[in-house]
Amino acid sequence: MHRFRFTRRLPAAAVAALAMAAAGAARPADALAAPLQAPAADSIDYARLNPHRGLGDCLADTAVDTICRVRKGWTAGELRARLDAGHALSRDGGELTFAYRGEARGVELGGGIQGPLSRLVGTDLWVLTVRVPRLDEAMVSYFFIPNTGGDPRGRRFVPQRWTGPLAPPLPDTSAALAGRIIRDSIRSRHLGAWRGVTVYVPPAVGTRPVAGVVFMGDGAAADAMGKAIDPLIAAGRLPRVLLVGMHADTVRGPRPEDDGRAAEYLTGFLDGDTRFLAHERFVVDEVLPWAEAAYDVPREAARRAVFGFSNSAAFALQMGLRHPGRFGRVLAFSPAGADAAVESATTPERAAAFYLLGGILEPAFHQKAVAWAEVFRPLGIRHVLREPVAGHDWAMWQTYFPDALAWAFGGEADGS
Repeated sequence: MHRFRFTRRLPAAAVAALAMAAAGAARPADALAAPLQAPAADSIDYARLNPHRGLGDCLADTAVDTICRVRKGWTAGELRARLDAGHALSRDGGELTFAYRGEARGVELGGGIQGPLSRLVGTDLWVLTVRVPRLDEAMVSYFFIPNTGGDPRGRRFVPQRWTGPLAPPLPDTSAALAGRIIRDSIRSRHLGAWRGVTVYVPPAVGTRPVAGVVFMGDGAAADAMGKAIDPLIAAGRLPRVLLVGMHADTVRGPRPEDDGRAAEYLTGFLDGDTRFLAHERFVVDEVLPWAEAAYDVPREAARRAVFGFSNSAAFALQMGLRHPGRFGRVLAFSPAGADAAVESATTPERAAAFYLLGGILEPAFHQKAVAWAEVFRPLGIRHVLREPVAGHDWAMWQTYFPDALAWAFGGEADGS
């Protein structure tokens, strides 16, 4: 099957002081380092960057392998011409420029690269230019979030996609499924509610048995992930893998602590971790036996994986660390959550094997993935780290999911 390129790790010194609250790729400006800035053709009111997003201004000494914002001079005429030609995203050498037209209090870029656009003073034009390392290899999904009042969380945005000429191909999900998607639910006594479950059952391939089962956080994604791997399984290019998608809590409220998904996936999010611990018991005590009774799934730890992206990747990491006898493989994409740490009692013989994915265009999550690799390496814990030129992006997660399954159930995890 297609083999993905490896990229080099960040130096250990770059992640030694990692803390999620201050994660960021670009260093803050100081008295000796000013932002790189071309003379502005029109005045631009540059938006303040949030260090938690990890996107900083390009400085004279910013490393060339770091994404950063370029304070570039633009005229209203230049931006209007690009937008009139349908180019909300355009490439200039090693830079990408995102442009938007419309009245708003502010405009955020969503998708793989996240950050605020800046307004050309006296116009309805907004712009963000970023320098992207190894741009030919990049895959970027993007959409614009104008602040016109109200809560944007209930709005839906359709992302556009841009890929460089050397980027890995996106999976083909257009064919009819050879396997099956089954939607079900479980009555959980630990959660005190019904919880949705989406199961992907792979197609039969001769007499080959199911090689592995993946218990997925953010389980509604089992539908899209099933479509990505189905043609590869049918063609014999991937082992037969069954997906059990455990749906996330969808409750959201005005306060951060009202985020049900984060409360169930992240340790330290609420005092006492009550929601996290209840969700852990739901997975271990209820979902696993339910799947074993309903489907012919493997029961050996080495053939069972737990998967997640972003917050649910943090949960997957914790499940692998806390229950290696149940989950022998952990697939953690763009992990969020607490600082990387492993209890001293963990030994390589008892530990799960970990597949870590962090795109270099999502600096905070990339550094978190690198930090986990830095923790695992001296302990001898089996792991692999993938660092594509991509961001916090569904396109990256779906593209690398087949690679993660081949690693987990094709024998590579045993030698990593």
